[in-house]
Amino acid sequence: MNRKEETEVKILVNVIFDEFKSLTIPPKPTAKLVTRSEISLKRDREEGIGIPFTKVGKQTGSDKILYNIFDIASFVVSRKTKVQK
Repeated sequence: MNRKEETEVKILVNVIFDEFKSLTIPPKPTAKLVTRSEISLKRDREEGIGIPFTKVGKQTGSDKILYNIFDIASFVVSRKTKVQK
């Protein structure tokens, strides 16, 4: 990651934190931020690809999934496409 991308990640982390007031967020808002469905995020988790995540405790029989906002921001910046002239 170059300096420009690092700066973009830092800015995006600040924006996400300002919105959610947390360093981790659940799948639903994560899906919205990265413009993917929750089902796609679940599939990525099952296949071991995509945004890193953490399983926390037990909630109604299943683990609670959380995504770190730094990982979300890094994912968004890494998927940025450059338009060629």
